[in-house]
Amino acid sequence: MEKQNNAHVHLFKWNNYLARMEQMLCLTPEQVCYVREILLAAQLGPPNAAEIYENEMLLVWDQGQKPDSHYFEISVQFGAEFEWFYRNRLTGIFAGDEHCPVENIALVVAPYRDVLLRTALS
Repeated sequence: MEKQNNAHVHLFKWNNYLARMEQMLCLTPEQVCYVREILLAAQLGPPNAAEIYENEMLLVWDQGQKPDSHYFEISVQFGAEFEWFYRNRLTGIFAGDEHCPVENIALVVAPYRDVLLRTALS
């Protein structure tokens, strides 16, 4: 029962987050739908988000400046592709790529998902 309640709370937070994005960033409903699909595929929880160009949005998951924290960003070009960047502040390891098809978002995020979720909850 507790898992089901947590799932409802999580869904409620997501819906509120996406509604605020549409209002605060002046996104069209189509753009919000596009970002929703990307965020749900990433399965990382709500990021910090900003519109950086008219047709581009930056999504950032940053655990701060602690030495063992992680940083992950996705730059989304609406209706086209995305770029991504990951950095482990403890090891100095980083990775990223440009011109990725949106269909590959889950594959790109998968190697980093567990550590990003684990450190976000601690």
